[in-house]
Amino acid sequence: LLSTHLFTGMIECSECGAKLHIETATGRGGKTYSYYNCSNAIKSGSCPSHRISAPELDELLVDAICSRVLSRRNVVDAAADMRSALGMWSEQRKQEMAAFRHQIEQASKRSEGFLNAIVEAEQAGVDRMFLLEKFNEQETRRKQLGAELGSLENTKDVHFTMDDDELDDFRDDLIYIIKSSENVKKTRMFFSSM
Repeated sequence: LLSTHLFTGMIECSECGAKLHIETATGRGGKTYSYYNCSNAIKSGSCPSHRISAPELDELLVDAICSRVLSRRNVVDAAADMRSALGMWSEQRKQEMAAFRHQIEQASKRSEGFLNAIVEAEQAGVDRMFLLEKFNEQETRRKQLGAELGSLENTKDVHFTMDDDELDDFRDDLIYIIKSSENVKKTRMFFSSM
């Protein structure tokens, strides 16, 4: 839809159930006014015309959505969810690092076992090429695990901390962004996804 009004086609006529669409009219001074009206009233006149000022209805509905969706309680709950998600992420990271450390320890033990076997094979005069290949494979794996562990260790923990005033400011900022957005298409997509 190319409408510049947020709720075109998203709200319905209370009499016939058809979608409301924008209808415009030009006033005496040449100013154009936009109204929501029943699509049946616009197309065929089969429903009584119920013009509703589009800017007024948009403002009313945006206020209603923002007060409900972005209520202080919902924002506080969302902040708690973010804290919880970050806590789970941090815990998962710790578990992954512990698993890498364990794998590195196991690879080191296998490498040590291959080294001992290489020394024994050398003393016994047995070909040790197979053992050297296996040792090199274990060392490569150990180094890869070490690099992955290092990468995890270099990722810093993050925490979501907002006091009550910051949460209120955040909520106000979100409402302002929604109400002042000039991208009607994205705002319509946001509202229609609710």
